[in-house]
Amino acid sequence: MKYIQAIAILCFGVFVARPANPLAVSAIADSLKTGASSVVRTDKTEIKVSSLEKGTEVHTRVVTVLDEQGTGDGWFGCVCDKYSGLKRFKATVYDKDGNKIREIGKSELKTTEYSPYLASDSYAYFYSLHNPVYPYTVSYEWELELKDGIASFPLFMPVEEYRQSLQHGEYAITVPAAMGCRYKLFNIDIADAQKSATPDEITVKVYADNMKATEKLPFSRGLRSKVPYAMFAPDRFMLDGHEGLLSSWNELGRWLYRLGYDRDRLSVETRAKIRSMTDSCASDKEKVRVIYDYLASSTRYVNISLGIGGLQPAKASDVAKWGFGDCKGLSNYMCAMLREIGIPAKYTVISTKQRDLLRDFPSHGQMNHVVAEVPLEGDTLWLECTAPSLPFGYVHSDIAGHEALEISERGGTIVRLPEYPDSLSVTGKICKAIISDNGAAEISVDEVYTLENYEWSSGYKDLPENDFSERVRKATGLTDGVVREVTFEENKTPMPSFRASYEIESRRFARKAGTRLFVPVNLFRKGSGKTVLKERKEPFVLPGKNDADTLLLTIPGNYAVESLPGKVGVHTKFMDFVSECVPDGKQIKVIQSFKMRGGEYPPDIRKELESGLNAVADAYNSRIVLKRAH
Repeated sequence: MKYIQAIAILCFGVFVARPANPLAVSAIADSLKTGASSVVRTDKTEIKVSSLEKGTEVHTRVVTVLDEQGTGDGWFGCVCDKYSGLKRFKATVYDKDGNKIREIGKSELKTTEYSPYLASDSYAYFYSLHNPVYPYTVSYEWELELKDGIASFPLFMPVEEYRQSLQHGEYAITVPAAMGCRYKLFNIDIADAQKSATPDEITVKVYADNMKATEKLPFSRGLRSKVPYAMFAPDRFMLDGHEGLLSSWNELGRWLYRLGYDRDRLSVETRAKIRSMTDSCASDKEKVRVIYDYLASSTRYVNISLGIGGLQPAKASDVAKWGFGDCKGLSNYMCAMLREIGIPAKYTVISTKQRDLLRDFPSHGQMNHVVAEVPLEGDTLWLECTAPSLPFGYVHSDIAGHEALEISERGGTIVRLPEYPDSLSVTGKICKAIISDNGAAEISVDEVYTLENYEWSSGYKDLPENDFSERVRKATGLTDGVVREVTFEENKTPMPSFRASYEIESRRFARKAGTRLFVPVNLFRKGSGKTVLKERKEPFVLPGKNDADTLLLTIPGNYAVESLPGKVGVHTKFMDFVSECVPDGKQIKVIQSFKMRGGEYPPDIRKELESGLNAVADAYNSRIVLKRAH
């Protein structure tokens, strides 16, 4: 009996000592589950490059989805093109205890060649996993074949979403010594990167482990400022037989110049046409305007991304013949036309997403757009050739203040585009309302938008009448409002503005309760709910804002003002807000102005910002109380 008991004890001890299934949710540290909707168990990338033109990428990504909010974190997506193809794929789904539920093969992947571009050789594989029971784990393993040239390497960014934590991430890349490999770390300790070399190869390895989930806080920097990631780039690269260097931004510019060399030739007919259009112009600036207007009337934007066409501009003569092109083709065409009439114009590559180039890390992928730079005496014009309907001389918000790479035979030169102060981008409302004793009102409105706000508001003129009316009803909350007498005025100058004027008839402008009318102070500014900001260590990133409203309310003859909201003034280093209601007989003038100075501020402004935003919300939500005279 003792022998049997001993065996039983031994067996039990072995059983309890057995390590848990490593894919079980119970194997995840509690600290990594706190505040998380998903956990990246493993994110592994292994890249082996055999030459400037060939290589392989092997990826493994294992994600545990903890709740419904993290569902999308367990999906798969992979984009391929002429230079890469999906060679192998396998996925496995596991339950919370790490037991296999099912496998997913390559044949089950969805594929699409849909693209917003007219011509593109990109296509995508994707799989949207919906498992009915949470939590669960999914493991993806796939391999890409690299071919016909390698100009860049994928990013290492194992954490891709807010509310996502990380157990382990690693990235290893091996390239020929002649190709070279540089890397730049962000939020990763230098000790977690290793670089080794032999006479034939260079290997770089980077690791990231045990990172807690990141909460998305209001007024904060983007996710990349908070999670570990690394960029990699070759020193020498090749695409479609076009070899280049990435040792400096100047060298990248040289490669782009060679790629576009001799593609600015124009036909004899086009050359004659643009000379005849500009011969009578009194100045170079007027000539540029004429050519810009001609571009707008004779071409349209269509993206073309076939092979190296994603980097090489179409021939100017082809764009002239086709009547369309992408940012590269249209900008090259614009530059060609201006050079033909003796005006220097420069093909300039820029990013619409990031403000600054990484000065110490030249690489492909940091820029996604092209504009034409036209240096004139005393002024430099930046022409957006994909949207020449924008006002001539205006630098739009996607590129204003951004660094760009100016391309010439001397290579690439980093330049910075001009930008406008926040104070010049205004949204303003002038509203006059004549209120009836039943709460109905006849309202006339003038809306004015300048600069950055002009860019989106000017689209109102293209809306069908019913759509514009619906937009007004939603903006004011007057669901019964009848919108009429709509007019638009567009001022297309280097300091553009847009005005929308209209009238609204509403039976429910003011809320009636017995002998009182409750009148909204400002129809157009709905204050948000109460703002509560958590203590934090990261800075506040505030947007620029400049709203200015004047409202003139005419009250019914048999009513008098019973109460008015008090005057509100909030003045800090980052915002100014004023709200005041001034009665004058049967009229009440409401003046509200809200200015936010965009920029980055220390975390110690939290209470001041919270208090200021709540004061603004309260003022916007306040009401004037009118009482009927007996």
